[in-house]
Amino acid sequence: MVLRIEASASMIAVAVRDHSNHTLTLDEDEYLVDPRQLVEKVGVVF
Repeated sequence: MVLRIEASASMIAVAVRDHSNHTLTLDEDEYLVDPRQLVEKVGVVF
């Protein structure tokens, strides 16, 4: 199952790249969002 989440910047709890060199090495961006704010913002893609 693939989910799509429409998250705004205010929903971001932690930007992982600020705390892990691993994500910088892989050129990835990873964010943890506050799940309490995901109501009606998650949709199934596949």
